Amino acid sequence: EMFLDTAQLRDSIISHAKELNYLPRSFRSSQANLNIVITPSSTVSSVVIDKGTNFTAKVAGNTFNFITTSDVVLTEKTGNSFIANNIPVYEGTTITDTYVINYSVSQRFLLTNQTIDVSSIEVIVIEDGGSTSFNYTYAPNLFGILSSSKVFFLQATANEQYEIIFGDDNYGRRPKNGAIVQIAYRICSGELPNGASIFVNNSNIDGHANVRISAITSAQGGAVNESIESIRFYAPRYYQTQERAVTKSDYETLLKRQYPEIADICAYGGEDVDPPQYGKVFIAISEKDTEIVSIPKKRLYYEYIKPRSSLSIDPVIVDAQYTFIKIFTNVTYNVGITSKTSNDIKSLCINTISNYNAAELNKFNSFYKQSRLSRLIGDADQSIDSSQTVAITYKNISPAVNENVNIILDFGFELLQTVVPVTLFDQLSIGGITSTNFTFQGSSCVLSDDGNGTMYIGEKNQDNTFVTIAKAGTVDYSTGVIRLYGFMFDTYD
Repeated sequence: EMFLDTAQLRDSIISHAKELNYLPRSFRSSQANLNIVITPSSTVSSVVIDKGTNFTAKVAGNTFNFITTSDVVLTEKTGNSFIANNIPVYEGTTITDTYVINYSVSQRFLLTNQTIDVSSIEVIVIEDGGSTSFNYTYAPNLFGILSSSKVFFLQATANEQYEIIFGDDNYGRRPKNGAIVQIAYRICSGELPNGASIFVNNSNIDGHANVRISAITSAQGGAVNESIESIRFYAPRYYQTQERAVTKSDYETLLKRQYPEIADICAYGGEDVDPPQYGKVFIAISEKDTEIVSIPKKRLYYEYIKPRSSLSIDPVIVDAQYTFIKIFTNVTYNVGITSKTSNDIKSLCINTISNYNAAELNKFNSFYKQSRLSRLIGDADQSIDSSQTVAITYKNISPAVNENVNIILDFGFELLQTVVPVTLFDQLSIGGITSTNFTFQGSSCVLSDDGNGTMYIGEKNQDNTFVTIAKAGTVDYSTGVIRLYGFMFDTYD
């Protein structure tokens, strides 16, 4: 337990992380954004949505509470209603720990709950018999802290708890002896409320019962506290960054450590894009619950990382580009040595493929290895004699209909240069590059290449012959870049 690399007890790892000025991530409240329409039954000039207004939502049969974290004052009407747009609500319940400062004893300001979301901590110090009070704010480090700064520091402690530490009048103002300290924070349920999309206000808002609620975004971002293996990995790397983003790995470490909803992240310099954009660092983020990062989340990530970047560098949060793989496998197994049915074998193979995807492909800069997947399929059950597997890669696009297409698809690897259909099973017939069906000039069509670098729109006949209608772009087989332009979709599935 003496070393971070070998310690097994959480308390030991927390202690080592503390030496590296690393604050392990706490529980995180799931967040949703709501539009709230309030229609008063009488004439009023304003409506106030109070801080702590409660909403409920159900996920998997369980009910969760969501609350607002600040007052919202509405003074303008739309018709007879007051409308509050894009109001953030957070899952959990607010509680308060109260202490009286006594410097004659060794005193610690422990937060009593293990499921606290530390981002919600609010500290009020009341002095002089209640005649004065101060709001203290969280300081992650000593940078810029004066002797008069009303700040508190936070550190993890034993039993998965956290504690508040005040300054010493050298770095941070020290509260007076006898002062009352009120520490309010939110306790939450971690990832369990993620996905909640239907919200209800169970009482009223500012005395008004006619309330309609719609979710702009479903609840997301909820997470449990950081695992010991994550602390072991990130603590030394976070110490190396010193809360600054200089190298590409710094950007990745800081963001992924701060936001548990990030599944994977890839940062790269502006000199690596085409055309180069010097003075920028691009950050592609893949979240656990969605393929597309919402605009509010991009803004949140940017506002966190920008102050930690070099002054001359502008971080840009971009959408991750996904390449999908469709797997076709034919499995032969010996019915004489197993009691499993063909459906049982099929389920085993599907689970094997899914586990391989989750473990080795759901991240940036990963590689599909068909030999390894075939070996895993063969090991799924002792009765499997052999398997024959083909993988097809594809990308999803959602172009606007009746607008000129200008799309670049970069697969990042060499593409098959052929127009000869390849048939493995009855249900699979492919040839070079093709697409699903869409409607073009009233006809059902697909995209296909000609084997010489040109993409065409055409009709695919039942005998797999292809009748071209119009040119649709180009393909560079060696780099895997497809450019589509100069046509419009009527409709597509």
